[in-house]
Amino acid sequence: MKNFKIKYFDTDKKTWSIDDIREIMTTKGKILKNNRRSFVKKVEIKNKTIIYKIPTEKNISNWIRLLTLFRKSEAQVVLESMVILNEKNIYTNKPIAYGEKRKFGMVVDSFMIYEYLNGTTVTEENSKEVILLLKQIHALGYLHNDSQIENFLKNGDNIYVIDAKLKRKKFGKISENSEYIKFASNAEKAYDYIDTKSIYFKIAMFFYKLFKFKRKIRKQMKNRKIKKDNKK
Repeated sequence: MKNFKIKYFDTDKKTWSIDDIREIMTTKGKILKNNRRSFVKKVEIKNKTIIYKIPTEKNISNWIRLLTLFRKSEAQVVLESMVILNEKNIYTNKPIAYGEKRKFGMVVDSFMIYEYLNGTTVTEENSKEVILLLKQIHALGYLHNDSQIENFLKNGDNIYVIDAKLKRKKFGKISENSEYIKFASNAEKAYDYIDTKSIYFKIAMFFYKLFKFKRKIRKQMKNRKIKKDNKK
């Protein structure tokens, strides 16, 4: 907790105290993920199931740290996105708090705390509902900004948005179609609910394929370098 600046989304701090935050941080809980990208655990406290997440990769990246001089940290963006979606009656997590530790103005460590959502990852059978949900977000002037299939949960008849990092649309319908394509990359049935004949879709698809090609080339070059280094 030392040197962390905590931002609460329970404005009067009656529900969650600093001691609660400390307990969430230090309780072992159930680890859901622990890799180079992030650490995520589930904790039971005050009759609620809570998620504690550290965006490890973003915290240690020198480039991302530098960018936080000029823009918000991922922890802040994710929780503020939850606020916006909840206010617009779009199902998502309820934010509790996030913490940031800055050095020379840069975020060098951060965490986020929010309520757990019980559900299962959607399948392509839910494509229509997810595309409609993305359109609802787009109508508000935002992009989900990470519309892969894992970021949508189904619970009963409801579809929940998770891990949204809302940002304003810069390229209008091209940006919208980019989000549809990203979701459809793991849910081919989604193309049935996208206007694939529109010029916006075709432009978005061109850049999507270009990005995939460039990523493939970079991966091949990296693998060649590793093999070359191993032979030395």
